[in-house]
Amino acid sequence: MHILEREKYYSKANKFPQCKHEFDTIKNISDGLFTYRCQDIFEDFEGSDSIYINPCVEVLKYINYLSKNKSLHQNTEYCMFLNYLLNNHMQSIPENKYSSSKFYKKLKTKYEGSPLNFDICDEEIKDINKIVRYHIEVLYNLYENFNKYISSCIPGNVPNCYFSNLCASIYKNSIEVCKTLFDPAFCNILKTFKEEYNAEIVREKSCYKPENVLSYPEVVYTSEYLQARERYVSLTNGYHMLRSNISPELNSAKHNIIIAVIVLLLTPFILFIMYKFTPFGSWLHARAPKYNGIIGYIDEYNKKVHTGNNIREQKTNEDNIYSITYNSISQF
Repeated sequence: MHILEREKYYSKANKFPQCKHEFDTIKNISDGLFTYRCQDIFEDFEGSDSIYINPCVEVLKYINYLSKNKSLHQNTEYCMFLNYLLNNHMQSIPENKYSSSKFYKKLKTKYEGSPLNFDICDEEIKDINKIVRYHIEVLYNLYENFNKYISSCIPGNVPNCYFSNLCASIYKNSIEVCKTLFDPAFCNILKTFKEEYNAEIVREKSCYKPENVLSYPEVVYTSEYLQARERYVSLTNGYHMLRSNISPELNSAKHNIIIAVIVLLLTPFILFIMYKFTPFGSWLHARAPKYNGIIGYIDEYNKKVHTGNNIREQKTNEDNIYSITYNSISQF
């Protein structure tokens, strides 16, 4: 999922508790007609496709509910919430045959011509990878408990500090991701939540505790934060992608290697020019016989040594032929 899409989902996560409330209301609606429709869509509804009947019914009921309440489907968060639930359900099915987008498309195609308007949510049905779904779930839980805490802060009532403590616990566990591998869009929303939460808990005072005042890693972990931001880019299709972050030392080493290669390539050419067109060639010719004599003597000496070594090596090999040691590489 592209970073702009993730930002959109994260920014709407604070609305998802209200969407969940609306979704729960449709569970009281009879499944009868929708069940028959889903059994028509999934022909093997008593066999391998039986597991898809329930999510099919839930989608049809939700689309029907939104179709009848225009004020709801005009707000994209309701369709985004449906997509989030559908992704959760599809990815929880063992040996699942459908992605969320393919599942929705199948319902829309099979249900074509019906009164239900699948176009309402068509643009918001997208596949969400596991990590992004987890981040959405974290934000959903933060805002759900924060809303419950605020609702309990009614004049004359004792605020329910359980929810404020739970918010602090969820936040502190989740903010760790912003110190290492992280999703910048997710961390930005966490930062926004921190500011909202701290302002409320300081204002209300009843549940205030120093350890529950939330902090963000940009103060203590500035260098780590910046390094992580440089090294990691957004998640796409369920995976973090590592972006190269070359240090000055590596850049220096690279330049040294390039210079060395250039020198090696130019040296033979320069020597040739000097040999042909400078006194260096005459000087080298004058000393060549001397060096040739030395080289001939060395060659003769090496031949004798080599002959003696061969005799000794042959003897050693015969003695050690059955005592060879192998340094093998472990097989995975």
